[in-house]
Amino acid sequence: MWLDFNNDGFKDIFTANGNVIDNAEFISGRKSRQPNTVFINRGDGTFRVQNLPGEGFHRGAAFGDFNRDGKIDVAVTRLNDSPLLLWNQTAQAGHWIELQLIGNRSNRDGIGAWIHLVSASGEQWNRMNTSVGYGYSADRIMHFGLGKGTSAKMIQIDRPSGTKQRLQNVQANRLIVIEESHESHEVH
Repeated sequence: MWLDFNNDGFKDIFTANGNVIDNAEFISGRKSRQPNTVFINRGDGTFRVQNLPGEGFHRGAAFGDFNRDGKIDVAVTRLNDSPLLLWNQTAQAGHWIELQLIGNRSNRDGIGAWIHLVSASGEQWNRMNTSVGYGYSADRIMHFGLGKGTSAKMIQIDRPSGTKQRLQNVQANRLIVIEESHESHEVH
């Protein structure tokens, strides 16, 4: 899943890892139990690889700001073991904005909506989608890291119904619930 784990405005990548063969080391020399990995986006087209502590037969993952502290957390399933909850403890994480879309004309959760956000750290786009891969899921709340910026200059939401909404100068570090208007509005 591509998510901004350190809120710097650049999406990072999380992978849940574990070999599908529980005795792979005996037949291939590869480890069966593997650590989860975060690829931290440096903002220049390269990533720094960080293997997380703990090896296992990790499979699916769910993503969201579970404790509402503005940082994305991860719940990972493991074969023959209890799920693993990874609390994001990133020190000096940047500012953030979270959006919860409520649909009236479109579906109630805003699935399929395109969000375009402009902040001091640049432009970001994301599509509202909770299905992100095999065994993976994401929160219905959209998360955007803003880096050092304390607001989003503009947030535009293009919903599946054709409704367009635009917000200006939205302050950081908060969850905003945005209900779809009943009528389509021109975006200025």
